[in-house]
Amino acid sequence: MDIYNQLLLQQLAPFIKINDSKCQSDITTQLRSNFNKYNISNSVWDNSIIKNRLSTTNYLIEFSDSWDIDVPLKPPSQEREDNGNEVHSILSPFNPSSDIYPNGIISEDWFKKYIQNLPFAYVAAFPLPESVHDDGALIRELADLRVKYLAHGIKFVCILISTSVNPNDDDERVDKIRQQSGLPRLHGLLYLHANASKNVNLARDLTVLVTSLLSNLKHPSFEFYQQIEAKIKQRNKKYYSYPSAAKVQSKIVLTPTFLETRNLIKSGMLIQFSSPHNVELSLKYLIPAYDNLIDLVRENFQSQEEDIEEHDMKLYTHFRLLLDILAFHIVRCYLAAEDPISALRKHKTHIASVIEAVHFSPSTNYYFSEINNWISIQYQWLAQLLELIPQSIRVEPNPKKFGNTTTFYFGGVQFIDNGLKYDIITKPGLLYLKAAEYLDKVKVSRTQNKKNELHYKLLPEYEEPVTKQQKKLALLNKAKSCFVDLSPTSVDYKSESANFDSFINYVNWMIAEEYFKLDDFKTAIDFYKLCNSSTNPLILQRIFECIEQISGSDKEALETAIQISSIKSPILRIFDSKIANSLNLKNIKKIDCTLFEVTPLILNKQQSTTTYLYDECLFQIKLQPTINFEKLNKLLLKKEIKIRVEKIKVIFNNVSGFKDISLKRLDSLPSTALQQVTLDENSSGQVRIDFFNSSEAKIFEFSQVAEKIGKAQISSIELETIVEIDNSNSISHTQTVEFKTNSSPDEASETLFHNIKYYINNRTSENLSDYRFRNIRLNGEFAYSVNIIPVRPKVNLNIKDPLKSLIMGEKVKLNILLDVEKRKGVDYNALSIVSDIKLSGGDSDDYTIRTSWNDLKDDEPLKLSEDSPDMVLLNLSIQARPSIELKEGVKLMLNFKLVLDTNTGNTEGDVNVPTLFDISNFEFDLVKEPFELKYGIATRYRNQKEAENDMPNPFIINKGSSISMPVATRAWVGNVTFSSRLSSSIDIISTNINIKSMNPEVQLDCLGSTVSHAHAQSEPQTFSRSFVTTSKTGYTHRNIAVSSVGTIFWKRKNSEIINEFKSIYWEVTLPLADPRVLLMVKKGEDDTIWKLHFVIENPTPRIFTFSTQLLDEQDSGWQYIDELNLVPFVQPPFPVLPFSRHAIDFYAKYNGTKGEEKLVKLPQLKVFDINYKVGLPTLSVSEDVTSVEGLLYFKK
Repeated sequence: MDIYNQLLLQQLAPFIKINDSKCQSDITTQLRSNFNKYNISNSVWDNSIIKNRLSTTNYLIEFSDSWDIDVPLKPPSQEREDNGNEVHSILSPFNPSSDIYPNGIISEDWFKKYIQNLPFAYVAAFPLPESVHDDGALIRELADLRVKYLAHGIKFVCILISTSVNPNDDDERVDKIRQQSGLPRLHGLLYLHANASKNVNLARDLTVLVTSLLSNLKHPSFEFYQQIEAKIKQRNKKYYSYPSAAKVQSKIVLTPTFLETRNLIKSGMLIQFSSPHNVELSLKYLIPAYDNLIDLVRENFQSQEEDIEEHDMKLYTHFRLLLDILAFHIVRCYLAAEDPISALRKHKTHIASVIEAVHFSPSTNYYFSEINNWISIQYQWLAQLLELIPQSIRVEPNPKKFGNTTTFYFGGVQFIDNGLKYDIITKPGLLYLKAAEYLDKVKVSRTQNKKNELHYKLLPEYEEPVTKQQKKLALLNKAKSCFVDLSPTSVDYKSESANFDSFINYVNWMIAEEYFKLDDFKTAIDFYKLCNSSTNPLILQRIFECIEQISGSDKEALETAIQISSIKSPILRIFDSKIANSLNLKNIKKIDCTLFEVTPLILNKQQSTTTYLYDECLFQIKLQPTINFEKLNKLLLKKEIKIRVEKIKVIFNNVSGFKDISLKRLDSLPSTALQQVTLDENSSGQVRIDFFNSSEAKIFEFSQVAEKIGKAQISSIELETIVEIDNSNSISHTQTVEFKTNSSPDEASETLFHNIKYYINNRTSENLSDYRFRNIRLNGEFAYSVNIIPVRPKVNLNIKDPLKSLIMGEKVKLNILLDVEKRKGVDYNALSIVSDIKLSGGDSDDYTIRTSWNDLKDDEPLKLSEDSPDMVLLNLSIQARPSIELKEGVKLMLNFKLVLDTNTGNTEGDVNVPTLFDISNFEFDLVKEPFELKYGIATRYRNQKEAENDMPNPFIINKGSSISMPVATRAWVGNVTFSSRLSSSIDIISTNINIKSMNPEVQLDCLGSTVSHAHAQSEPQTFSRSFVTTSKTGYTHRNIAVSSVGTIFWKRKNSEIINEFKSIYWEVTLPLADPRVLLMVKKGEDDTIWKLHFVIENPTPRIFTFSTQLLDEQDSGWQYIDELNLVPFVQPPFPVLPFSRHAIDFYAKYNGTKGEEKLVKLPQLKVFDINYKVGLPTLSVSEDVTSVEGLLYFKK
């Protein structure tokens, strides 16, 4: 963006000028600070431009000491020049004094006018005079300023600052000044009491004043710029007088398109001033203006003749500049509308359109160089703009939104429009790389372009290669910084899946190449090394070439040669070894590079997967040279290279039960491939490890006894070696290999995590391949660590009389049998048992499981001692949320664990480390309910003695009651039948039924307590409770909702714990106002004569008419006694009075099979309502009569 005038790229917003020269104090400093919070001057992007994001408007604010407006008043339309032509503005292309006369589009001074010269509001700070007599002069000054600025259409605002002691004394003065100066209250004259000693809320008042003023200026600013835009639209209908342009040598002919484009640009820019939160509206003007301008360039410059006038050369630069500026504004408008894809597509179209429009003949190398230079700048400003916008706008687009014609890849999108493919780039870092790519194509030239070639004069000239390379380095460093900010190590890193390390390495390589071209070899080496140079032959070769140019780099040259020889992949050609001839090994005392891969292994000497305290452990440390001696020999032109290991130090972590090991070289020892090291009392030993023109690994082995429990591991291994070249030059080398505990399987070496070879020391050889080995599976542990646990005591645990199942909500006491045997010679600080419960087939979060040892708190472990009892009690209960439905097959897993709190070592201050061992596991079936219940409500009938007022006489008025209408009472009985779900026997302690009315206007009274009906143990048990229902108000209720719950208190056999089981709430609706037929059966003493007592009940205030018929099948076994039956089998219609009962009795003998039938079918009485044409049901009111498929039977 640097090549453009920043005014042309300025984010547009309403422009305000502020003059505080009258009030030089600390107040003005604070005032400026508050205004600057909303100031976006010198900004090409501020987040306030984003559509509908922020409600607060930001402004272009300038602080000035001048009271003048640097914009001349427009002359009257009737004013004419001497030649009769209309007087035009200095910014008009029709004014001969204008910089765009006679065929320019729009001057840069037009932007300056609205950004720096012509504010829509002028804000001035004035002190309130100390004396009221001076108010008149202030009023006149304010009125003059208001009139002066009003001539330009500018709103004048005064901030009146008072330092009076009492602000109330200023109210009348301020009102007078406001009235006589003509300044309104909200955005004309504002008052601020700025006496800091009296106004403790001065800072807050300043903030409120500035915020409210800027908020109130939104509408005036909109009107100001809208009026200007309206005048511009009217100019399309206006006739312009055009002065003679004979003095200007130009081949460009002025057409209406020039003026149309000018007005479109003005309208598009002014909309951004008036609507800074919705700049997308300006696109309908800016895009047509851009298209017109492209057409003008194509028409006037694409087929230019060889001789181009100087004026046309300037006009060409003018058009090209406007194209770039319009493209910038259009792209920014799309980004403000949160449409990055459209913005990037427009940028791509801009590049393609300009290249096509300016492609003239003859095409020279200079032309192509200029085009590449220009394209590089276009990608630069786009990358800079994308860096400024929020990350939320730069998110990768959704592929589903664009269909199959779009291909998405990292950092870009490929579109297919009408068979034409083109790409857009979405990452700023890639845009910087694109800019660097095109900059690299720019030709360096010390000669100016020819006179007859069009030249975009704003483009930078690169007369020296250094200048271009420095510019390219700046672009590459910007690209790198963009990807560093996205890397996983960055604070702003967002995406967990992105890793740009390899891409950053590529950019580092490009930077290094540029420094190589600049002959800055030291800096080039630094960047080459950042490219993961240890494994890339090409980069190492470049480092080699840089080293050749640097004197005194023998050490670095040798280290690079070692890195090259360490590359495991085959090198296609050996690097140039010129450096080997000038390499002075005597100058090298020490090198810093990696010579060995170190692979440690710790395992139990018995090769057990578990390592206990005081077990002996074996350690094998494998040293594998990383260098290839043959390659190194060719690189250095040397014949013999030898590496001697002088010292080895193995360091363990702080909590490890092993001592640090220190080994020294002893030349008298044989240099075998597998060496057994004997440690003395100071954990020191001797070893001899040499590598002579061979890269085969060697191993040294030692053993130690674990003296602490916990996670023991090798923290680091330090190696001190000597490198001998041709037996004359000894170079020292130190290498430290660290092993981290937080390494993940992906970060750790595969050989360190999955499996490793353990070599068996059964022979003496200098070749490791001669030794037998065994693969050791590490089971998810690292080879350089071992988990040491205390010696496990012998503990047996069983349950006495174990249960097969547990019931939800049941409280259980389990008798736990313990047998504890401690191991002698081991110091246990504490020994305890904890119980761990899990569910199999269910979600543990849905259940509450509580366990406690007898007399201990929940989850408190059971501590064991020498005098611990052989049997303890474990309390256990499990509850579930009411909404949880227990699934089939859910089991409760009870796991007992032994907790050992053992000393970690013999030194003072050692911490105690608890260790867990599984002892016993038990499994129980989980049963939701102990019983299977069925509930029912049956009708009951109380005779006259039991309840005289169940059906009161309507003709007898009860003087003691306020209710005149009789109230009927109905009797009922609730029955609960249950059977046990458990296989083991249980004892029922007691039962209960709780019944309540769901209607507050109906009274429900329970009669007596719950009655249990004893049965055989194997048969279902029954308990019941009788109740009656009565209206409280005398109102006849058709029915009543009744809620019932059954409760059973029970316990297991041989247990004293009584458990309570509650059923769900049963809701049943009972009829209260329906007529019905009740049946009671009474057998004679000799079981020969049966009395069938039918009662027709009418609990309503209406009279019903019924007819009856007694139905009896042939061969039913019933023989009726005519002399006792007063009612005929078929009875004609008869009335039943309100609130009354009508009894019908039949006497009969039953001659059926005796002793064989359990149920005796009873005669059915059919009762028919004459008026309502319905039959009444017959209900049993005793336990010995039951209903089966709508027929009544007597139970023998």
